[in-house]
Amino acid sequence: QPRLRVLDKAAGGKADALNAGINASVYPLIFCADADCVLDRDALLHLAQHFILDPDTVACGGTRLPQNGNVVREGHLVEAALPHGRMERIQLVENLRDALLICAGWSSVNGLLLLSGNIMLLQKQAVIDCGGFLRDLVDEDGELILRMHRLLSIAGKPYRIAHSSNALGWTEVPRDRSKLRASRVRRYRGLCESVSLNQAMLWRGRPNVAGWIALPCLMLFECACPLVEVAGYVLLAALFVTGVLEWAAFLLLLAIALGLAILLPALSLLLEEACYRRTKDTRDTLALLADIAAGQFGDRQRKLLWSLEGMWQWVTGKRGGRRVTTRRTQP
Repeated sequence: QPRLRVLDKAAGGKADALNAGINASVYPLIFCADADCVLDRDALLHLAQHFILDPDTVACGGTRLPQNGNVVREGHLVEAALPHGRMERIQLVENLRDALLICAGWSSVNGLLLLSGNIMLLQKQAVIDCGGFLRDLVDEDGELILRMHRLLSIAGKPYRIAHSSNALGWTEVPRDRSKLRASRVRRYRGLCESVSLNQAMLWRGRPNVAGWIALPCLMLFECACPLVEVAGYVLLAALFVTGVLEWAAFLLLLAIALGLAILLPALSLLLEEACYRRTKDTRDTLALLADIAAGQFGDRQRKLLWSLEGMWQWVTGKRGGRRVTTRRTQP
């Protein structure tokens, strides 16, 4: 068999291209990545070891980090550096939070419902049995992982969907507010769409973490989170205006909400420092901690509005949409 096969086909979207690649592949594992993804040299090894250690593994995702600010030559990362812009650094912290806390935690109990399509290794036969990637979706990667959970858990088949914090892939993230808004809106619309298509796994089959615990949490803390947060703001303001809450209680509740919002990303950053130390020095860590705190005033509220916009687009039936292109030519 040739070691490299290049397919030339008519443009049909990412899902169509992935399905064509799966049909042409000859080995039991398939790797999915975006065109601008720069892989760590050992990324595939870290992903593949999950399939070796546990034969029931059907999918394993890696950690996506911003490529902005890094030095890349001939497709290889030469030097990793902290992004210059605060908007890019905020996205770095969010990716660390997702990888080191959320993904790692749910993966340990086989409740990981979403993987990053930027760096993902899949068992070919399991993907084919589940119907491959669906076209005309906003987030075909996330929907496939949810569908694999749904079909395999309801069928009662043993399976595992894992995450590797050591498998690193760097991609360009939005540098300006307009592209970040488009990315956030599209991502949230895709989340709502994927969950709605696979809600049948909720409390179905034998009790399992994915359908009985993880999916309700995803619906409540991700899908419904913007509505819950807005309702909280309105309720808090109404209680204060009507005199039910005094100044002291009002400020205390705001401080608690702010502290909880800062706690999770700060913990992920400190965990990154303790385990991997990918930042250059303490000044980088302090700069990221300052960005986390500053991001609660303005950035968080914009993210909330963009999430509501994405939810509205899903409710009104908007489909498809172009992916946000952020990559720049590397030296």
